[in-house]
Amino acid sequence: MLARLLNLFYPNLCAGCQQPLSTGHSVVCVACRMQLPYTKFDSLENNPVMKTFWGRIPLNSATALFYYQKHTIVQKLLHALKYKNRPDVGEMFGGEMAQLLAKHQFDQPIDAIVPVPMHRSKLKTRGYNQSEILAIEIAKHMNKPVDTTMLKKETITNSQTKKGRFERWRNSDENFIANKTTYAHILLVDDVITTGATLESCAGVLLKENPQLKISIIAMAYTYR
Repeated sequence: MLARLLNLFYPNLCAGCQQPLSTGHSVVCVACRMQLPYTKFDSLENNPVMKTFWGRIPLNSATALFYYQKHTIVQKLLHALKYKNRPDVGEMFGGEMAQLLAKHQFDQPIDAIVPVPMHRSKLKTRGYNQSEILAIEIAKHMNKPVDTTMLKKETITNSQTKKGRFERWRNSDENFIANKTTYAHILLVDDVITTGATLESCAGVLLKENPQLKISIIAMAYTYR
């Protein structure tokens, strides 16, 4: 009775369609889950995410859970995670990202999980870093530490959403600072890859400080082109 009463005033809504979730379901309803476009990149060594960074930064591996396109369920889920105070979206799909990684045979074990950082002013406004939410969940499944000290966002930048490829690259260039580390191999985590400018900048400053460091990348979504 209490659960039904609470649900009446505070309904548990799907992060995709905003409809009430059936009993026993959380975060995403069955109808929205059926629309999720999984990449299935775990079976492709040189998948489209890896190819995005060819000639830009040396990576050990790169992958993503979903394809991303505008006006789709994935865009709605990412919007809920980033702007609608739905960290549970990151918790659920961070777990699925970990399952994707479990199928991959790394030539060297991952030492730590590093989320793409957020500037402190934006973090204060939003309340959490969506990439860190994903990283924490991945780390739980992989039994690895999350390191939020390796990378820092030095300057605040405007949203990348409506920017072109060159503007995204310029917006991300030199915005991050990195520290030296004793890790041999890290996993960089981001929410969505569009042009790859943000991750390129992150990896670039990490490699500048740690030339021997191996870097792998995973994102919740990859922009389909």
